[in-house]
Amino acid sequence: MKYIKSILFVALAISLCTSCKKDKYEGPQGPAGPTGPTGISTNPNPAMYAKWDVVSGLSGTRYVILKSDNSIHLLDSAQYGFKALESDLAFITSNQITIFLEIFNYSVANDTLRLTNTNKNVVLKKNNNAPDETEWVTFVTITNTIPNPEINGDGRQDIGFDGTNILWAGDWNSSTIYKINPTSATSTALSLMGSYYSPSINYAPSAIWIVNSNTIDEVNATTGAVMSSSPVLSANRIQSLALIGQKMFYSADGYIYTWDIITDEILQHFPLDVYGMEYVGGYMYFMKNHLLYKCQVSPFQCVLTYYIDSPVASGNSCGVTYDGSNFWIVGEDPATSEYVLAKLSI
Repeated sequence: MKYIKSILFVALAISLCTSCKKDKYEGPQGPAGPTGPTGISTNPNPAMYAKWDVVSGLSGTRYVILKSDNSIHLLDSAQYGFKALESDLAFITSNQITIFLEIFNYSVANDTLRLTNTNKNVVLKKNNNAPDETEWVTFVTITNTIPNPEINGDGRQDIGFDGTNILWAGDWNSSTIYKINPTSATSTALSLMGSYYSPSINYAPSAIWIVNSNTIDEVNATTGAVMSSSPVLSANRIQSLALIGQKMFYSADGYIYTWDIITDEILQHFPLDVYGMEYVGGYMYFMKNHLLYKCQVSPFQCVLTYYIDSPVASGNSCGVTYDGSNFWIVGEDPATSEYVLAKLSI
């Protein structure tokens, strides 16, 4: 009996010690509390989505449009009615916005939006009456493309049309002009009596005008022989050209110039950096990236700005011509990084 009592006493002691130990380290289980936040909120402030006038801090932009699909559009205008449109996708959280690879903190108070970072302080004012991007410019699309006949050629040159074929050098240095049929996409090659650097092309009745860096040659359209040459026309290379009567318009050094092919008079006109020109139907057309400007010549004024809504028309697009039915530009296919002729819907 005494032995049994001793066993019971030991078992009770162990039980009490175990209970004390559990209470000491775990304690009683209290009621479950509310679940806390899972992280910083990334929901954009819906007041961001609006049309805004630029008050300060964003030179070269007149209006900013932010849309609920997180697209952003920067609208501007310049002398002679030239309009600009830049578009991008915006990544917006509850307090930051990333646009054109730049991050800003933002705050919205009443009708004012402020964007700030270490380099900029942008102030925008809401304007519900500002134009939409589709009202600011006329959107056009690409309906067809033709590959560059020059395999792996750097095709960033202005192009021309001889009444049947699109004329294109297709490479940065060339002694060949390709004659490309816009209907069949077939081509033939015209050998030139020399090698040309930055060979932008314009066609006038019976002759091809082709750039060689900062001069322009008049070339026989059948034989490729040089018939005449211009004086040096610019400090740097000529990017594009178009002939009206005896006045050769050309873009170089960030300006539009004219060269009188009879008297050799050279005149600087106004600042405009473009990579393609075409004169058709009494209007001059200037091409740069996504934008194609339609301009009356006298008095000079841009009457319409087209926006080419395609990644083919990008920072590497150059050259424009008209085939009697449609405009064509030189662009870069983003899928292959190869240059192509691209037909526009105008």
